[in-house]
Amino acid sequence: YKFNMVGGGWAEYMPFELCTINAYLLGFLLIFRPAYAVFEVVYFFSMAGTVQGIITPRLFAAFPHYLFWEYFITHTGIVLGALVLIFRYNWKVTWLSLWRAFLWLQVIAFFNLVFDFTFEVNYMFMRNLPRVPSVIDYFGQWPWYIFACEAFGLASFIFYLLPFLLINYRNTPKEIPN
Repeated sequence: YKFNMVGGGWAEYMPFELCTINAYLLGFLLIFRPAYAVFEVVYFFSMAGTVQGIITPRLFAAFPHYLFWEYFITHTGIVLGALVLIFRYNWKVTWLSLWRAFLWLQVIAFFNLVFDFTFEVNYMFMRNLPRVPSVIDYFGQWPWYIFACEAFGLASFIFYLLPFLLINYRNTPKEIPN
C-alpha cells in the first residue's frame, strides 16, 4: 500500500527500520513461546527507539490519512507490547541486557549503513538527517551525528534501565549493623 501511495523503489520498503525490526520481534514474542534473550533487545529498542519515534514522528501523510494512523498505532503498540511482556512474564532487564541490546543495535546499524550506501536509501538515517525536525538535528552533520546518536542511544538505554535498577535496589535486603 505504501509503495503505491508514496512511490519509490523496492529498496525503500525493506523492513530495515529499527521500529519495523522491533515490531516483528515483538510479534514473535507475543504470539509464540517467549524468549528472554529476544525480549532484552525488544525492550531497549521499544523504549529508547520507538518512544523517540512517537515524540518526533517521520510521517508520510497528515491526519486523518491511513498512513498517519498506521504510524502512531504501530509505534504505540510496540511500546505497549514491550510493557505487556514485562508484566506478563515478570521479566527484568540488567546491565548485561543493555549491552546485548546495544551490540545488536551496532550490528543492525552497520548492515543498514552498507545497505543505505549501496542502494541510496536512508534506513536509520545512516546517510542523511531526517527530513522532519528531530533531536538528531542538534548532533551535527554526517558522519558526526551518527556518533552522537550512538551516545544518545546508550544514554537512553541507561535511562530505561534505571527503573529496574531502582526496583532491584529497593528489594535488596539491607544488612542491619549490630
